[in-house]
Amino acid sequence: MQKTIRFSRKAISIFLSVMMLLTAWVFVAPEKAEAVEMGENITYLPDGNGGIYIFVNYSGSTPTTFQAPTWTTYAPPGAADGQDDLPGHWYNLTAGGPFTINGQTYNYYTWFPISNHNYETGQYNTHIYADGAFYAYLVYDISTDKLYNTEYHYDSGTNFVYQMVLYSKNSGSSNNAAISWLTSNGWTHWGHNFNAGDKSSSYYVHSGYKTTTDPKIAIKGLLVADGHPSYVVYNNIVYYGVGSGLITQTPNEGDGQVDLNRGNGGADLYLMAAIDHNAGPAITALDMGQAGKSSDALAALTNNGYTVATDQSGNYQDTNEDVGTGSDYNYVGYKSSCTAVNSDTLRAFYNHRMWIYNNGGSSNSALTTALNNARTILNDLSDGYTTYTQTQIDNAANALYTAIPTLSVDSDVTANLPAGGDVWYQYTPSSNVDLIFLTHANFDADYERYDGIISTTKADGQVDGDSTIISL
Repeated sequence: MQKTIRFSRKAISIFLSVMMLLTAWVFVAPEKAEAVEMGENITYLPDGNGGIYIFVNYSGSTPTTFQAPTWTTYAPPGAADGQDDLPGHWYNLTAGGPFTINGQTYNYYTWFPISNHNYETGQYNTHIYADGAFYAYLVYDISTDKLYNTEYHYDSGTNFVYQMVLYSKNSGSSNNAAISWLTSNGWTHWGHNFNAGDKSSSYYVHSGYKTTTDPKIAIKGLLVADGHPSYVVYNNIVYYGVGSGLITQTPNEGDGQVDLNRGNGGADLYLMAAIDHNAGPAITALDMGQAGKSSDALAALTNNGYTVATDQSGNYQDTNEDVGTGSDYNYVGYKSSCTAVNSDTLRAFYNHRMWIYNNGGSSNSALTTALNNARTILNDLSDGYTTYTQTQIDNAANALYTAIPTLSVDSDVTANLPAGGDVWYQYTPSSNVDLIFLTHANFDADYERYDGIISTTKADGQVDGDSTIISL
């Protein structure tokens, strides 16, 4: 197991520490107050869209003011930290629910975006005040609780599908009339006629899309829903009918939706879209598999890396349903050029190294540089997408790992320390051993030992002495 050890040079002068109250934005819980255990009267949940919910169970009379001041513990190296982000971030709690989370019930909630706190990761603090009286507080860490279970890399400048439209013309019109309307109104036409039926009552149905370079607002998934819903929930993701949601629009059909199978008989089929990050990566390409056999139409998509849109029961839906044996099968397909990345290790190292930085390691220039680089990457990942590759993420994690010097047996380490300064080392023994640390002349060492890479629990320590024996 890795061991982290801090040595401190004894101060040769007497220092007088004076704490001054510089602003009114400093809050300390009353002496008799105890932190409420998470899962009892207060808890938090990342919302999956760059924000945090705070839930509170309050049994007293309805407060006139019920507020949750929130601040981060640490800021990036060189920036202000502590309660610098507290002014203006007193979030009002609202009655609601009851909300049941992990078997516990809560009746008040508030929400805030982490953008309010400069996308800072690490430790957050929320206090609860009812009519000005302290009620409870919660300390939580969002550096290891990722806001998004899956993170994605994308190339800067990539075009993502973020708006879709359906346009239909009756059978008495030209098939190209629908396509012409799309292109003349700035839409990119894709696929074929959804409704290429052989009945005289069939409508021509075509689709267009517009793009954005922002993956956050892009469409993440498609369904071909059976029935006529304005929205459906599938795999805990909400899909909105094309034309009825904020992400889509359509020029006709009265209610804003177009039956893909209009006039063919059979089921009413509607195109549905989702922007929820958890539906998958942002869509970069659309296509339609069309063939005389169902297997060939599906293969035309899957063989080229496309996901075939299903209905809300998980079944493939031919948008050209029930039109006779001579008609083609049509299936909707979509894919993304984004690749999944994982920042778990980077986040774990960042959290631990930030803790070391704030506990006497700020003089380590390699650590400062590594923290700044890691923070840039993690800020870029704040919406679940990043232009950094997995290799760059891993390299940033490795830089944090190696920023703490490694001790070797029988090595002579010379640390350029000011009086009262700290230096941190790490050592991983191959077996259980007793190590003797000898200090140079005129150098007395205090030491503290911490177990593990991300542990912040001190194992033991000693003050003064020219030699120290530590058992590992």
